[in-house]
Amino acid sequence: MPQDKQISELTAATALADSDLFVLQQSTEAKKAPWSLIKEAVNGVFFAEILDTESSAIEAAYQAGKTIFCYGTSTDGNIVLPMTIRISATDHRFGAAYRNASNEIVVITAKCTSDTWSVNSRVVPAAYTSTPAALGTASAGSSTSFAKGDHVHAMPTAANVGAIPTPSSPSDGQFLVYSSSQSAWVAQTVPTANGVSF
Repeated sequence: MPQDKQISELTAATALADSDLFVLQQSTEAKKAPWSLIKEAVNGVFFAEILDTESSAIEAAYQAGKTIFCYGTSTDGNIVLPMTIRISATDHRFGAAYRNASNEIVVITAKCTSDTWSVNSRVVPAAYTSTPAALGTASAGSSTSFAKGDHVHAMPTAANVGAIPTPSSPSDGQFLVYSSSQSAWVAQTVPTANGVSF
């Protein structure tokens, strides 16, 4: 005797056929409905294989006031593309966006012009989630992630921006002299300068 299963435990469908059945409650009675009936109920026309659909079929559905959907398959599973614009009787364009398993937004566009189909996809990278890099050597970088508007870099030190380290305080009668060998300011005693003692 088959055991009851939760919906999450069932095998996932890879595509929908007109004969596939769905369970629904009509009034007080549980009934079954095929996918073909559900498509008709939403007043839509679904093209299961977009590359096999001719412009005339799309145009006929458009003229009949149907909501047109382009139904195809991507590397992440089944994708439904609602029609976004009708250019002419032989030029129909579709587009949709979804988020893939890597949390990236994928934008798919499809165009049927005079029975010729072209499909393109573009990936909008996800936001960068690591701590922003500190100041360093200039580089174009290689990351494809975009930066968040409120990201914060580490505060640079004075030495990072070329400041000379603060010298120790000189004693009475001493001057600060920069020593290139030490790369620092050092206190030196100057006995005389221009005949004046210090």
